[in-house]
Amino acid sequence: MKKQVSSTFLLVIYCIFAACFLLSSAEGLVPSTQPYFLWPNPQTGEATVYFKNGGSKPVETLWVGYAAWKDAPQVKSKISNLISRGIVPFIQSYHFGDNGLRGQFELALAFDREIASAIGNSFAIVNLEPEWDVDVVLNLFKSSQGTQSLLNRIQTFKSLAPNSVVVSTPGLWKSAQDYSFFSSVDSKLNARAMLMHVVNSGDASCAKKQDGSLWPYGVKSLSEGISMVKSKIDENLNKMTQAWGGSLPFEWILSDVGVTSCGWGADGQAAIVNELIKNLDCLYASGFRGFNLRNSGPSDLWERAMGINNEGMFTFTTSAATMNVIKTGLTKVNAFLVNGQKPSCSSNNGGSNSGSTSSYKVNVISGSNDWWTQIEVLPTSSVQTVVLKCGSASTSLERPAWSQTQFVKGLSAQCPMGSDIQVIVNSKYTYPINLKQISENTWEGEMQNGFCPIGANVQLFVVLRNGHVERYDIIYGYDNVARLY
Repeated sequence: MKKQVSSTFLLVIYCIFAACFLLSSAEGLVPSTQPYFLWPNPQTGEATVYFKNGGSKPVETLWVGYAAWKDAPQVKSKISNLISRGIVPFIQSYHFGDNGLRGQFELALAFDREIASAIGNSFAIVNLEPEWDVDVVLNLFKSSQGTQSLLNRIQTFKSLAPNSVVVSTPGLWKSAQDYSFFSSVDSKLNARAMLMHVVNSGDASCAKKQDGSLWPYGVKSLSEGISMVKSKIDENLNKMTQAWGGSLPFEWILSDVGVTSCGWGADGQAAIVNELIKNLDCLYASGFRGFNLRNSGPSDLWERAMGINNEGMFTFTTSAATMNVIKTGLTKVNAFLVNGQKPSCSSNNGGSNSGSTSSYKVNVISGSNDWWTQIEVLPTSSVQTVVLKCGSASTSLERPAWSQTQFVKGLSAQCPMGSDIQVIVNSKYTYPINLKQISENTWEGEMQNGFCPIGANVQLFVVLRNGHVERYDIIYGYDNVARLY
């Protein structure tokens, strides 16, 4: 009996010591199964992970790998230091982009193994190969060796850093067919991810890069920037489901978001960010788990590819309006995540919704005329069919390769001015449009500064006044060579 009591006592003591050891070694650890939300801190602006238990941890983003910070020992030391200070590392594992690796997949795997070992059991977010769909990298990953390397890297994090949330963020600029090869990789990730950069390409002072050229892939006005937020999310979610299967809800994040204030000021920046908050109920219901919002541009002006001032004015902490919008959003996030409040998402409530909806917005795209129709239907995620009815004739519009939100068709018979035109979505919802909206306008002008050789690449800028087009400026090189009225 004495021996049994002694053994029991020793077992109890062992368990106490073991528990103390586990508690001390696991201090600050968050299992990956714990619900989380990524959101800017409304006081400091720094990215923060919020947890269901009401706790939170600041986030620091690290761009590491052979196309970024490639000193593995220093990277490991940095990650360990962050974790010891209670900071969540957001790892942008970037090996193949820009001037990075062109093969040599084993080097990327070995580097990620070092990263994963530094993370250990701590909570982290890992984004494998941001914007991997630039052609040279896309072609690498489409090969059997490239696809397998991504699978191996995911498995490395699952084994060595099991509490990490592993995602991968393509730019999603191409058609869904271009991404179908990635389905085997997608199935192993913890969440899907997309990016969003709202920059001003309608103002040359915003879009100008260090080499003097202008970044063309932005929006031309504040109104375009505001509408882009929801339409781009809908387009990307739709493309993901087309390429990789599944249906909403599924977990997804915006892993890299930049919203400039250049050209429309702090209030304009706040209005763009507010689109996320306005649609947060339905976004959360669709699986949205937050966004990583840039608060600065690269210090090296040559790295500001989207325009020196565009990226230089990503800063939002100096904008009281934007910070207030972020604060409002966090209140809703806590209601969903911590308090268990159910999002109020209906077919007419905005945000991404996988079901059918009767609340579509139909926009006629410039360039349409009585022989060619080009329209945009939002939200696009639930659109199955779009039919244009002109008088008694009907034709089905097709989704072009260059856009997931637009629908186009050349009309075999002219649809003349004054016709009764209707757009019918999903064979159910009818929207009348005015053919005058899609008639072509003629803008005339003459060369006013230098010359523009035949075949030269030029850029067209729209100048607005009071919401209406005042003129078009044609830019060749550094010069405004023509002005059309």
